[in-house]
Amino acid sequence: MAPGDVIQGIEFRYVLYGLDAQARRSVKSLWPTIAPHLDKAVDAIIEACAQLPHVAGVITQHRDLIKELEASHLKALLSEELDSRYIDSCRRTVELETTIGFDGRLRSTAGNYLLRAAADALVRKYRFSPAKLVESIKLVSQVIAFDVAN
Repeated sequence: MAPGDVIQGIEFRYVLYGLDAQARRSVKSLWPTIAPHLDKAVDAIIEACAQLPHVAGVITQHRDLIKELEASHLKALLSEELDSRYIDSCRRTVELETTIGFDGRLRSTAGNYLLRAAADALVRKYRFSPAKLVESIKLVSQVIAFDVAN
């Protein structure tokens, strides 16, 4: 696939993960609340991975690159339309991470730490609205699952 190409069957993936146009707009509306917590999430991803013997050396050697890749991709995931720009980010991130020694499990790990950071941010915003909090966390989890599948 060339940059700008769309993932084959992406419309079906939107349906599978409950990410219609309204849901994708809702995710974007959550981004300003989550954004200030992104660096903390990325640092947690890196620190967790640094504890794994099979990738600790990769973390040591490429820490700055990994931090930039993760921050950039997670921003694209939550602040854009999940369109060709997101897909380009996904492709670029996975290709570079594979080149330096990671496999697809990093996407799952990143999603786990992103969800934790998002929950911490959203609980402050929706402390008086538990239903809105749960709805927002579910939506973030849907987007993370979508990302892992891509």
